Amino acid sequence: MERLPTELLYHIGQYSREEEPPFRTLWALSLCSWRFYHVFKPLLYSEIRITYDGYRIPLHDVDLIIRLWHDAELAKRVHRLDIHWQGCGSSDLSKFEDESKIVAFINSALDEIFGSNAPLYRTRDKWEHHLQARCQEAWAGILLVRLSHLRRLFVKYDNSDLIVDILRKAAQRQQPFDRTLPFPYLTEVTASAHSRLHWIESDLLTSFFYFPAVRRVNVFAVAETAAPESLVVKHDSLPVRVLVVSNAVYCRGMLDWLAASARLEQVTLKIAVHPTDDYWDMPSNERFHASRFRQALLPCAKTLRSLRLEGACSYKVVWYNEDRDEDEEAAFGSFKEFANLQTLIVRYHFLLAPPSADDKMPLLAILPASLESLGITDIESEDYLNLVAELLRLVRHGPDLFPRLNEVHLFVIDMCEGPLDALRTGFDLAGIGLTVELQQEEDWEHNDVSSDGENPFLDVEVQMVGPS
Repeated sequence: MERLPTELLYHIGQYSREEEPPFRTLWALSLCSWRFYHVFKPLLYSEIRITYDGYRIPLHDVDLIIRLWHDAELAKRVHRLDIHWQGCGSSDLSKFEDESKIVAFINSALDEIFGSNAPLYRTRDKWEHHLQARCQEAWAGILLVRLSHLRRLFVKYDNSDLIVDILRKAAQRQQPFDRTLPFPYLTEVTASAHSRLHWIESDLLTSFFYFPAVRRVNVFAVAETAAPESLVVKHDSLPVRVLVVSNAVYCRGMLDWLAASARLEQVTLKIAVHPTDDYWDMPSNERFHASRFRQALLPCAKTLRSLRLEGACSYKVVWYNEDRDEDEEAAFGSFKEFANLQTLIVRYHFLLAPPSADDKMPLLAILPASLESLGITDIESEDYLNLVAELLRLVRHGPDLFPRLNEVHLFVIDMCEGPLDALRTGFDLAGIGLTVELQQEEDWEHNDVSSDGENPFLDVEVQMVGPS
């Protein structure tokens, strides 16, 4: 192998790092010779994974973080970071074998991050305490500061008390992010709860919407919290183009995220109710209101091309309950202002108000002329009469009002062939494709996000797909 060209060795290294466990063969090859080490070095450090395994970070991860902190060129090679944490058990201090070396590094790193600003002493003391306790989140936060060429970030956690400090500093361009743009290459962030029956709070992720290059944010199992008062951003980056949120509990409509995203092109939002919660015990301002979500989305009216607005299985169970406190959900309202919207997938009750509603608007009056593909989910048997009438009017006037509309997908809870036969005939005559499918449901537990971001719901693109 020593005689092989460098380019061929590099391709071998790229193939080797895809195995499980990752990088095992690549690391073994790099130990064979100095030439192999220098060839494979960029690949060895291209992805860093600090994952949850107990409460304290392993010493080899601490050594890696210190090495990257002191070697800027090596840190630039890191393009992907996976960090998982769950608590830290920070009552146990001074667990390092070489305490003097570690303490010196901790003090040096905190000097660079927090300086000697008196108001930050309490925050600095908190960080010092957690770093000495080998807290995974604290050490991951230290590493994050140095990764100037990071492109993709995956985080999985149950709660956060530390990294949010770093992210707020970056969003506000404060020390140590006051000289250069923070994370200028970071384009994608994926976040999820560490365990299946927990959720993460949205305030940790709000800062990413103000980083200069972030284009896509994927989130699973999140509770919407108000943006912290300390996050006062005076610049206007607003780079995010794709927002995908699955199983949003305590959802006001992602108001703070939308306020920081005036040029969104794709939005996917699945509303959920956590299995341990009673939806009706939630304050009204913490429940999802489609009309309020619409108002928050209006600044993106000229750029939005794809919108997917659904309810998770847990959310639907609440609305199927006959003892619910409210008769119906409020509909989204008109989509006409979204003049470039091409793909729309929407829960039936978010699309059409009940026939008895005072503010009911026909489908013809609320869809934009730009629409190419329409999907309607969560259709129950009692919805057929109203929906079929609306869709027949749609195909009758479609060519004139919606010249680009070429397909409609219906996802039904109950299949009723009688009304559907008339509908299929009308669509055939209009030359518009119609598909009707029984809706496949998934439990909360099945919608987790892997470290590779391979949740089918998170991979939704502009094309039409069925509900996950």
